[in-house]
Amino acid sequence: QSISGYDASGSNYEITDDVDAVIGAGSSVIDNVGVTRVEVTDDADATEGVSLNAYNGNVDFNVEDTASNIATNATNLTKADDVDAVSGTVTVAQAEAVQGLTGYDAGESYYSIDDNSANVIAAKDRVLTNGNINVDVTNTVNASDGAILAGFTADIEFNVVDNADAIAIEVAASGTGAGSLDEANNVAVVSGDV
Repeated sequence: QSISGYDASGSNYEITDDVDAVIGAGSSVIDNVGVTRVEVTDDADATEGVSLNAYNGNVDFNVEDTASNIATNATNLTKADDVDAVSGTVTVAQAEAVQGLTGYDAGESYYSIDDNSANVIAAKDRVLTNGNINVDVTNTVNASDGAILAGFTADIEFNVVDNADAIAIEVAASGTGAGSLDEANNVAVVSGDV
């Protein structure tokens, strides 16, 4: 492009290079009308992805970073072809931001969701199993909410604290094994008779 006779409108070519080179080239090079496509050869982290996403040209890039970094930058990673959240801990809302990206790759994403029971229950398996995800409920739950959490297919860590009658009702309704209060890490009876 720096040749004095360069004709951008008459040019038609692609650029293939690594993240640093593509970001360093700037928009005068990457968004040049003669460039039909730019292929980034290595994975960008979330911050680098934001820079690549800012180009107007046809830039193909992948992002690999922690779930929290991706969530923080999700609104500026919409053009990423593939997004892998490879570690870290996020809330349900942050997980939804990551999973809402067109390039989100559930099969290559491994992270944790830590949030309160209300948010985890509202998220359902649609969010909680959309990747290789471990879920930790940050508060203790009553027997009824424990039964709801136990009914999900997601890997959820939770503790139940309730009176004897409420726990007995849930055990009678769901029995034992998968989908029952057996899935709780701890069940504490705080009062009452059965």
